[in-house]
Amino acid sequence: MRFAIYSRKSKFTGKGESIDNQIEMCTDYINAHFPQDGDKKITIYEDEGFSAKDMKRPRFIQMMNDNKSNKFDYIVVYRLDRVSRNVSDFSALIEELNTNKISFISIKEQFDTSNPMGRAMMYIASVFAQLERETIAERVRDNMHLLARTGRWLGGLTPTGYKSVKDEEIDMGDKVRTSFRLEVEPDEINTVYTIFKKYLEFESLNKVETYLLNSGLTSKKDKKFTISTIRQILINPVYCTADKEAYHYFLSNGSDLCCEESEIDGKSAFIVYNKTQSDKQRTKNAKSEWIVAIGKHKGVIKGSEWVQIQEILRVNADKTFRKVYNSTALLSGVIRCKCGAYMRPKYYKVNKDGERSFSYLCETKEKSKKQQCDAENINGLLIDEQICKLLLDYDIENSAVGLQLQELKKKINNINDTFTANSNAIKKRITEKESAIQSLISALSKGVDDDTHKRINSEISQLSSQVRELTDELTQNETASRREHNFEEMFFEIESGLRYLKENFNELSVINKRNFIKRCVDRVVWDSETGEIHIFLMGA
Repeated sequence: MRFAIYSRKSKFTGKGESIDNQIEMCTDYINAHFPQDGDKKITIYEDEGFSAKDMKRPRFIQMMNDNKSNKFDYIVVYRLDRVSRNVSDFSALIEELNTNKISFISIKEQFDTSNPMGRAMMYIASVFAQLERETIAERVRDNMHLLARTGRWLGGLTPTGYKSVKDEEIDMGDKVRTSFRLEVEPDEINTVYTIFKKYLEFESLNKVETYLLNSGLTSKKDKKFTISTIRQILINPVYCTADKEAYHYFLSNGSDLCCEESEIDGKSAFIVYNKTQSDKQRTKNAKSEWIVAIGKHKGVIKGSEWVQIQEILRVNADKTFRKVYNSTALLSGVIRCKCGAYMRPKYYKVNKDGERSFSYLCETKEKSKKQQCDAENINGLLIDEQICKLLLDYDIENSAVGLQLQELKKKINNINDTFTANSNAIKKRITEKESAIQSLISALSKGVDDDTHKRINSEISQLSSQVRELTDELTQNETASRREHNFEEMFFEIESGLRYLKENFNELSVINKRNFIKRCVDRVVWDSETGEIHIFLMGA
């Protein structure tokens, strides 16, 4: 009998319903309820970092594809919402499984679709799961409307050209929240002005990028502007002055406007809420989902010009559509030039072996017309093969990648040892001071004169204050220690990713190979002057 165990969690955690815990409970259930089947085969599918809003998850899709060629008898999950919270998706799944005579078991709710009552109860549970999701979404949107009316800045990465400053306390009914507003950063805002001005002049993102690169203008984090970051600035409504032209633009796109046309002053800027979804990929919402309000900050560009730019971007996007051949380059998004810029694949004709040959070339070299970098291109097929061999040899003693894993493990152990030593030292000091306090209290209980009593009370007060400070220091150290545990999670991700890549390399698609490489490798650096290539794992 064949079983498929499916587990899912929205983000990595070693607590609660972790991936490992789900798999263990499902395995125990199978062994307990099917003890007579000694020849049972269990296949495990894990999706970590994906929500249940839909079924577009790689391992879930893989499970359903595997089922077509070699059908399962049972699909087992820990809980119903591990699969979906959408009634339509879930109903379609159950219908498909029923058609193929596959039973679905959810061990938490004790549902088993091999009988009619189990199917009925599962449908009812899925209805309530979707109702809960929709109710939460409605509450979130109502709260966004309330926040939008204040015009406050909600935080996150502050847009180039502005800084976030504390404004006032806002009574939100059940609690008081601190309101923030955006304030112009003079030096940065000049760069933003330049970006808008040059795009209206060139009507080309590439030309604006080249201009900024050769002018030495950099982003808020002192990084070179890319086409993506330039475009994000151009489409960001935070720079758009709240005037009639912009108001009608949002109105025509179906945005939810939290102000009347009579309220706009032509000086303040618009601020938009609900631009993205809260999923891992930060999926962008359509403009019809935006909640638009008048912000408390000053606009950078006239509404009419901002609207004009949106139209130019739309027209140019239609013109520049082309087929992307990036189906071969495994190091795309990972390989960098020695100058720090990413290297992108440039494709040539198909070779005699049926492979599309290509080179990686430095983006800075290309965009600056060789003014900022003149690095040689590198043969894509050869470097992909070289890096894959290094990754697949990760478990060979003294291999390049294996040594980096050892160093990363040593780094994690040193960090843990440091935090443990700090905690122990602080605890020792706390114990010493608490013992001193007890000794002083014992002295008071034996009876002393007034001057001695005052002196001892003063010493106790000072020691108590020191204990409180040390306790705060201990809490901060342990909080920092928990943050550093991210290194352990990262090491687990890298090691398990390398293992899976080695065991399944020949069966994986190009896209999956590329995804696993990105999961393990921080960057690959090409030094054309020395002809050397260097690989760096995450955290190394």
